[in-house]
Amino acid sequence: MMKSTKQFTTDVPRSQCSSTLRKPTTRFGDKQLFTNYFYWESETSWEDTYCLLRNRYCTFNFLTRSNPLDDQCIRGKELVRAAPWTIGDLQVDLSLSRIINRHSFRYSVDVAYTELMGSYPNHLHVFTDGSKTPDATGYAIFVKDRNITISHKCQGALSSFSVESYAILSALHWIETNNVSRAVVLSDCLSALECIANYRTDGPFIVTQIVNVLNRLTSEGKSITLIWIPGHAGIPGNEVADRLAKEATSSHRAITIHDIPIDDAKKIALHKCKAIWNREYLDSETGSHYKIFRPNLEVKLPSVPPRRSEATLFRLRTGHCGLNAQLHHIGCSESPLCEHCDELETVEHYIMTCSHLTEIRRKLQRIAQTKNVPFQLYNLLTDSNIIADLLDFIRESKRRI
Repeated sequence: MMKSTKQFTTDVPRSQCSSTLRKPTTRFGDKQLFTNYFYWESETSWEDTYCLLRNRYCTFNFLTRSNPLDDQCIRGKELVRAAPWTIGDLQVDLSLSRIINRHSFRYSVDVAYTELMGSYPNHLHVFTDGSKTPDATGYAIFVKDRNITISHKCQGALSSFSVESYAILSALHWIETNNVSRAVVLSDCLSALECIANYRTDGPFIVTQIVNVLNRLTSEGKSITLIWIPGHAGIPGNEVADRLAKEATSSHRAITIHDIPIDDAKKIALHKCKAIWNREYLDSETGSHYKIFRPNLEVKLPSVPPRRSEATLFRLRTGHCGLNAQLHHIGCSESPLCEHCDELETVEHYIMTCSHLTEIRRKLQRIAQTKNVPFQLYNLLTDSNIIADLLDFIRESKRRI
């Protein structure tokens, strides 16, 4: 298992980690990770590093002990290798984005694309594209003039931005390896190209690598331009790259990308934490009443402001409320029975069957019928169309919940 590289703030005692000297500053969210021109490399797994950084990571640390990122290196921002004043103008052409949108006719797209390509005579056309499914990611390169195709399935849950950026980076590496002097790299990922065009000296590491390669090629006198083209607009080269990228996601062979952008790592960790939380929620023997309304954590229950109304709803959904069944359970009431019916005063009894509330319940039933909401406990506590009327029912009952 490879060790993860993490950075520390200066308030972490040096005695708590084995460390080596490394590179300059970056940020993790609102937290400064690098300070000055060094950071410490932990010899433990990445979640232990997070735990040292701030106390709020202790729960995060506990949930991610068996995390999927220990064999990968989480990369933050990196400095561009060349000094900013030595980097020339990076050739990134976004002109089509200013005249083409999703409502443009196919003919107008073809005309604009043909006219733009006429501005780059004798250039090799290299199309790139990325694809993302719930289970995999992949990217492809199509060199139209030489009929060369390259596609890879990527291991790890990369974002669409990252996989599109990897496709552009791979295309630049191919151009450099094959000593191509004049080429245009065509991508339909506007966000990646905008990030490259407006790069900062300490940007995301994939963008920094693209800028480094592009600057190196330009300094050698080569004419390399990154161009945005619309996706799914009938441009033949883009359609081929798109098909290859989609096929790559279902391939049995995959390349391992150990360098994971820090934003992608956060999403992976968050997804895993939610999966663990959901599994523990389902396996728990407690909260059976609440699980009637929220069978799993993917179900989002509607909220109703103000906070007092939200608190009332939550108490009814959990069963932890001011009704006698719960009060008797916690030793605050002598009897768990309803004062009027001599039946167990539960949430269901209070809302659905208590004889003392028959008249106002009929009013609620008429409203539910008008709104086509089934008059059942589950619907009354989860359907946003009837919740406000249920709260009126509770107020009219003058029962303290």
